[in-house]
Amino acid sequence: MSKPFRRLLYGLGALALLVIIAAGVLSTPWAQRAIERRIVTSLENLTGGHIQVLSFKFNPFLLRATFREIVLHGKEPATAPPLFSAKTMVVQLHLASLVRRKILLHSLDWDDAAIHAYSQSDGTTNLPEPLTSLLPETDSADVQIERLTLARTQFYWNEQRLSLDVQARNVAFLLRQKGSHRYAGSLSTSELRIKSHDRPFPDIALATQFELS
Repeated sequence: MSKPFRRLLYGLGALALLVIIAAGVLSTPWAQRAIERRIVTSLENLTGGHIQVLSFKFNPFLLRATFREIVLHGKEPATAPPLFSAKTMVVQLHLASLVRRKILLHSLDWDDAAIHAYSQSDGTTNLPEPLTSLLPETDSADVQIERLTLARTQFYWNEQRLSLDVQARNVAFLLRQKGSHRYAGSLSTSELRIKSHDRPFPDIALATQFELS
């Protein structure tokens, strides 16, 4: 065996050992709690709401985060159902998201979820406002998802229920801050499938722009 080849093997072996050690450290309860707090804080900054999680697990080999009984509270009263809740939510990060200034996800899947949105007579809703700290340098939030699956999801608008299963591919979401409490954004997907009460709708491609204030 030649010396360069042995050096290559030693290098690969050392790299594999470092990966195993890093994965072991990231699997410890302390690291899991730190990762959970970091993700929850980022989601709270993104949404402007308050998040509660019953249990959390992060798989460092797959870059997969699994949430059990996740709840997002908006501006609704404490006695009202929360803005969002899901029995399970699984997020798989893209490796490139660790080095790029955007959120890149292989997949986002949730199951057995409910979304409760309310509007008052004065036009106010229970939807929270994104925190300004979300956009400290670039004044934008950029999210891309290769596969999105929203299974067994109940949508409520002023307690009017709509049951949907949603699947989408190549989802892109961009939000830019235009001023104090003003945002402009865009949402697109190359393939959107929606089924309600076992009735499928035609597949569509979607591209839209919106403003929030």
